[in-house]
Amino acid sequence: MQLIYTDDNFVVSGLAYPHVPILLDGDFEIVKPFFQFIVYLTVQDGRIQSNRTVKNYANALYDYFSFLDANQLLWDDPYLNKENSFTISVLALYRNWSKSLLNDKGHRIVSDSSINMRLSVLKRFYEYCYKTSLINFEPWEVLFKLKPERMPGFLRHTHGQKVIKSNDLMIKTFKRLPQLLSLDQCRELIGAIDNLTMRLITKLILSTGIRKDEVISFSRKYIFEPDMQKPNIRIPISLEPTSNGQRTKGSKPRTVYLSAPLMKELWDYLHFGEGVIRTKRHKKLHGKEPHNLFLNRFGEPFSEAALNNFYRTLYVGEDKRLSFRVNPHMLRHTYATIELYAESTRTNTTKALAWVKSRLGHSSISTTAIYLHCIETLHDQELSSYQAEIDAME
Repeated sequence: MQLIYTDDNFVVSGLAYPHVPILLDGDFEIVKPFFQFIVYLTVQDGRIQSNRTVKNYANALYDYFSFLDANQLLWDDPYLNKENSFTISVLALYRNWSKSLLNDKGHRIVSDSSINMRLSVLKRFYEYCYKTSLINFEPWEVLFKLKPERMPGFLRHTHGQKVIKSNDLMIKTFKRLPQLLSLDQCRELIGAIDNLTMRLITKLILSTGIRKDEVISFSRKYIFEPDMQKPNIRIPISLEPTSNGQRTKGSKPRTVYLSAPLMKELWDYLHFGEGVIRTKRHKKLHGKEPHNLFLNRFGEPFSEAALNNFYRTLYVGEDKRLSFRVNPHMLRHTYATIELYAESTRTNTTKALAWVKSRLGHSSISTTAIYLHCIETLHDQELSSYQAEIDAME
């Protein structure tokens, strides 16, 4: 199995669609149901706004079809659950195989939540194939269960339960609190980074909660020299997604806020030293100014994997500098908890949650509400002086 991507020569009804994933089998033939589904997502489904979403779907399907190929199974093997005719769903076999994968230390390689994410993609794939008559069955049992309605306010007791559809594929999981960094750990982290570019990336995520794909595509057009006579102001930045530049989750615009000291650091980076050197390398390679504020040492934009790989070097291996694990999403969780606390001291909890929801770009306030429990894990001193401490870290 091999995953490749189209270029501008892939045209549908006069429009070019580059970066569309195509799955090839062992004979280098296109896997047709995969291709048909991906083209549907790319061209027809208006809910899909991001190439990254399509890529995630493709990676989940690639893993599944590779499993089928290695075990000589067919994606459309019939599934029956009747008294005299019984077969096991290939999706269930894939799920159980995923759970059985262990590393050298005997630990699970793929978490239950990751397996469920892949299964949700595969479920949508099979639903599409069923509706388009590529198959005449769905490889799972449909279950029905009662779920209490969550109605806020004093009339909650007047609302009953609703029936929701489920299936027998998904693994039961329990929500865990997001992993945070303490203020001391933030200080230790920034002190361990001897690369100015990565240090500023770290401070930007800790100060705004932006995702790693948003920070690596963060536009230099947002940067200006602030009035440092007003160091306590927070500067609004409107993240506007563009096709070849700034990215946001779901391509939705939103506003984040930078402190004046951090904006000054970013402005200095853009005009002096390391930032200028990397910009010159980009211009030499491409003959034009880069869009991104942050570039790697070769003058190219960072990949998403580059950030995770960099942080991993700080806490693994013989040259590790940190005694704790860290990744970009932990920085985002830390920001969210601090910001929710700060807002809740100025207004009521409902408004504070709505504010942080907008800053993080969450689609549901219930996702944001988990940070209410995280507040208890940090000390009052950390919660109250966080931004000033981050600004002062070097």
